[in-house]
Amino acid sequence: MSKTIFLRLQIIIPEFTEDNEKFCQSFINMRNEELHTGTPIFDELSTSVWLTDFYKAIKVLLNFQNKTLEEFLGKNEADIANQMIEENKEELISKVKQKVAKYRDVFSELEDEEKKERCDNSEKKMIEYIVKESLFKKHKKVACPSCNNEALLIGKYVSQSDPKVVDDAIEIQHNILPIKLRCFCCGLSLNSNGELSVVNFGGQFAIKDSIDPVEYYEIDPIEELKNEGYSLDDLSEYFPDFDYGND
Repeated sequence: MSKTIFLRLQIIIPEFTEDNEKFCQSFINMRNEELHTGTPIFDELSTSVWLTDFYKAIKVLLNFQNKTLEEFLGKNEADIANQMIEENKEELISKVKQKVAKYRDVFSELEDEEKKERCDNSEKKMIEYIVKESLFKKHKKVACPSCNNEALLIGKYVSQSDPKVVDDAIEIQHNILPIKLRCFCCGLSLNSNGELSVVNFGGQFAIKDSIDPVEYYEIDPIEELKNEGYSLDDLSEYFPDFDYGND
């Protein structure tokens, strides 16, 4: 049924390409498998595999209805979607593949001793770069597409999940859009989400933040206990080393 619908869309909507049809069919097949088997396919499937193609397909369908991505997704996500679409072009794909191959070849031709020295120093350089560029909670480590050593994937904040309780903490998931990759072993540098999409690092990634509930809700534990009827004498008996500010 869905295959027929997507094939007809190619006839009804000239901009709906064969690539759009193939993606939509594959995407809905995965959704059906998840629905009918309970297999958490999308939990394990990186957005780098499907998100740009998803945005491309829905943009075509929305344009046909005289609607925009902003109406469907909201301004912030629509801006991200348009950025991902525009940067993922054939010319860019060719350019990035050539660049990755070039750095792979140069690194492979190095003497083993120099390779080892570069990789031994890469962790220090990576930390220095993170500190210098203030990249805390905006990065993760990945395998370099050129030399397969550890590289730094850098992103920008997009959104965050609603807070939820996990064990004894409040957990928030920060969603990050990748915009750069730096490898301190072979020297490869990719500088846009479009370039990263070519090597399957374009999808958003999540960084989880675990926060103490007392800090998250700005709770003063002493005031809370006093409100429960405990006196400072009671509290000092149980917590003798705490500064109650009553000197």
